[in-house]
Amino acid sequence: MDEQNWAFFDGDGAKIIENCFFGVLRQNFNNDTKMPTVFRNWLVANLSFRFEWPNNRAFGNAFRYMYEQYTDNVTTNIRYRCEQRLKMFFKMTAYQINDHILRNNIPNVTLFTDDDCKNALNYCYHRRDTTNGDAEAEHHLGVLLDKLREIGAPPECNISGFVEDNWFKSIKMWVRMQRMVEQFHIDYANVKHSWYLFKKFPNHV
Repeated sequence: MDEQNWAFFDGDGAKIIENCFFGVLRQNFNNDTKMPTVFRNWLVANLSFRFEWPNNRAFGNAFRYMYEQYTDNVTTNIRYRCEQRLKMFFKMTAYQINDHILRNNIPNVTLFTDDDCKNALNYCYHRRDTTNGDAEAEHHLGVLLDKLREIGAPPECNISGFVEDNWFKSIKMWVRMQRMVEQFHIDYANVKHSWYLFKKFPNHV
């Protein structure tokens, strides 16, 4: 993610996870194609005890079960928490847009509401248009969907289908979203702290 290597997420997710598990086996310790040198050096440098690299012979068929189970856990988590993450993203985005409007005193602009967030969630997750032909609601829906496309959603914003058919490719969208949410909470905490100081020491802030 930090290297902006988005093409990585176009690959076969299950196969990539399998390769990661095989990459830390003892027999691949000096194989740079299986275990990147930077990862091996970091691990060796940061472990305060002798690390015993696993041996596949000790696992037998259980090794295949481990990476297949891990893949199942990843895909289940993505699908199960999809709706919750989308709801959080739309609420955050609506708050940021409203905050921009209010801070800059932008005239003749309607603020986003919880209904706008629900409309966006219904459209991209439940595949229902609940704007009921209202022009303002349709405009707000378009704005929220564009924000979602900016972080990796497909053009049609069919997120339920996206995570079902391209779960690994969707990870880059979820990671971008998570980072945005984390930064939002940091910024909001700073605002709350500044407001607390202003209320307690109005003449010193």
